[in-house]
Amino acid sequence: MPKTAHPTISVIIPVRNEALRMRQCIQGILKQTIPVHEIIVIDSGSTDGTLEILRSFDEVTVIEIDGSTFNHGLTRNLGVEASSGDFCLLTVGDAYAYDKHWIAHMMEGFTDDEVLAVCGQQVVDHLPENNPLQWFRPDSEPKIQRLQFSASKWQALSPIEKRNATGWDDVNAMYRREALINQPFEKTSYSEDAIWAFNALAKGHAIAYNKRGRVYH
Repeated sequence: MPKTAHPTISVIIPVRNEALRMRQCIQGILKQTIPVHEIIVIDSGSTDGTLEILRSFDEVTVIEIDGSTFNHGLTRNLGVEASSGDFCLLTVGDAYAYDKHWIAHMMEGFTDDEVLAVCGQQVVDHLPENNPLQWFRPDSEPKIQRLQFSASKWQALSPIEKRNATGWDDVNAMYRREALINQPFEKTSYSEDAIWAFNALAKGHAIAYNKRGRVYH
């Protein structure tokens, strides 16, 4: 992909049988105002045409793994290890960009060098198969929320406050690659994202939320 003045961004997507939205997912990434450096997809045994769709895009690198070896944390680590960008954008095969500024808004969340990662927002598209009561209707301009705690302040938080601080989601999250190398995702059957955010905050690192960075999911 062409080089730009922007930091390089690797998009990492674990998938299995996502033919319904896969093309829309990749096309949305390629239409962003900030071009990405690479798109790495880890496929764990798709049989529904997902691989054929992915191979139609020259910009996509596919890593195939045995479906029995899939793990939410370790499989994402494979993608990170294979990447070469300054930042890693994590998403999934049935999510797609809300608009062409999705990645730009995610980058805006890195307000300073101490912010290791930024989490965006999931919203519901205005489609007939989706409940109209859940359709996304923006009613205000959200602000970036930056979180960082000293060891004593973190320990003083209640379990609910800690849970609220780590409402993290790899459907739409961007990380400094170095941060994921230094603190990989844990081997876990789910919640690798929230666990990562919890550990980062517990160590005194900064993370941020920017709800302007949106994907439909």
